[in-house]
Parts: sequence; structure tokens; C-alpha cells
Amino acid sequence: MPKARLRYAIAIDAAEYAAGSQDPVIFVFGTSGGAARPFLVRRGWTGPQGSYVEQFRIVETQTRVTRYRSDKRVLELSGEYYSDDFENRVADIKLAAGEYELLFTVDGEVIPSVPVFVAPGPGAVGGPPAVVPSIIDEATKKSELVWLAVAGLPGQSHRPVWHVWHNGALYLVYDGSEQLVPGLAEADSAVVTVRSKDKGGRLVSWRAAVDEVAPGTAIWDDVVPLLVGKRLNSKDGDAASARWARECKVARLSPTGELVDDPANPSTSSQSAPPAPTEAATTTRIPINFNNSHRGFSGRRFGSRSKDVKPEDSKA
Repeated sequence: MPKARLRYAIAIDAAEYAAGSQDPVIFVFGTSGGAARPFLVRRGWTGPQGSYVEQFRIVETQTRVTRYRSDKRVLELSGEYYSDDFENRVADIKLAAGEYELLFTVDGEVIPSVPVFVAPGPGAVGGPPAVVPSIIDEATKKSELVWLAVAGLPGQSHRPVWHVWHNGALYLVYDGSEQLVPGLAEADSAVVTVRSKDKGGRLVSWRAAVDEVAPGTAIWDDVVPLLVGKRLNSKDGDAASARWARECKVARLSPTGELVDDPANPSTSSQSAPPAPTEAATTTRIPINFNNSHRGFSGRRFGSRSKDVKPEDSKA
């Protein structure tokens, strides 16, 4: 019985494909099981006219472990002399950098695999340089505070942090005895929101690749003195760097080139978040209503005029 034939197949980063690239690469932030940027699985089928059930998997070449499995999909082919193209957009999965294979199954038959490459994304360590819009550089280096939303945390709560902008990247010291940023140590990427210096509102939000700066490295020696100089009211002055090496972390947030929100395409949502859950509670009594209970005022509200005062007497 004649069967469907795969004419071509490619897994490619969605943003790179939109920019005209044809390189079969999926970009991730973090080399060991990081979050993959959205990517496309594009393919073309030919075969006798009719319906076919298709499913595809992304399999790690070395271990043969399936890292992603698509839902089954019914393909409608036009006939032997036609090529029908199909596309799936895949997002919110984690992959480690390395070599993979794209395997298709049609009506229960496994089709020979297609190679797929997973590599660090633009701006990440080991990845290609990112094309960074000028608004990111101009806005971030002028801002004393930025707001971070760490990917994967419930609610994507934004947290204000002080930072240093240096050589096209944002650096901050956090956790331990410094500003707390839950989830950042485990994150591969984060969204940075910068406010307008003039109006105070949200100006631009951009996605960053997150990497830790290790003590004793060249980047540490270059950036930490700048952070020490930026730290206000430090309890140990220039000796703060030693405390940070013992107790804290320093992160490098590199622009990936992706604008999440900018003046040309502003978000229509408020991006407000509910208060974070807390076990804190007050044990004090509810304050007494002073106006209604204080005997000396006979229940009158503050600012009310006494009945004994005539209107013309109050204009003195």
C-alpha cells in the first residue's frame, strides 16, 4: 500500500526563521537543561490523497531518550503530485545543549530521522552575539533600579533590584546578606523591566540570559569593584567584595535581543500581581474610632463647626 513520504523536515528557532535563517538550530538559555526559545518544526509530505496520523519526537542522539513528544495530528494530503507543508510551534520545554534527532511516525511507521542541534542562545555564554536594540542600552544604563521577573516562578512577580550596566550587560549582587531575588540562582533567563526616568512608568521590558559570575574570574574582578562603588550605605565599604564572595551571588544578565514590551508595541495588560503569600499577621487590637468614642468631642467629626459659633464669627 503506498504511503506518505517525508520530503523535508527542519527544527529551527522561531525568531531566527522569522529573520530569514534556515539553520536547523534550537536555542536555549543554560547549557544543562535550560529553557528553550520557541522553535518551529516545519516539514513537507507527499503521498496518495487521503488522511494520515502523524506524530514526531525529539530524541537525544547519544542516550536515545525522548525529550519531547508531540500530540498526534491528522494530515490531509492532496495527492502524489503535490507537496503539503505543515508547521508546529513548540514552546515551554527544557533541553540541554547538544545533538538530537527529529523522528516522525506516520500511521505507525517510523520515518528516518533528521538531525537537530541545540545550542546556547544569543547573548548567553557560548552563544552567538545578540543584536540588541538601542533602547535597551540607553534605558538600562540610565536607570538606578530595574524590575526582574524570573521565568518559571508563579505569577512572574517583578522585584526591584539595584544593578550596574557594564559593556552591554546588567550585573547585580543578590541573596545572602544583600538584596533577595528568589529563583534567580536557578534561572536560565529573566525579564528585565526598565522605567522611564521622566514619567516613571514602564518604558521597556527585555529578555535576558542569566549566568552566574564566579569569584576569582576575570569578569568578577572587572565588575565587582563597580558594584562596590554603586552600593549605598554598605556596612563594610570596600571590603564588601570579600563578603559577597562568601555569602552572596553575582549574576550577569545579557540581552538576548528579544523585546517583551517597548514603546512601539506596548503591553495592554496592567501586569499587576497579587500580594505574595505570607505567614505574617498582626496581633494588636483594631484601633478605636477616635471620632465616635472620645467623650471630649461628643461624637463630632474633626473640622466640624460648633453650634455656638456663628458663620460670620468663623471668618476672622
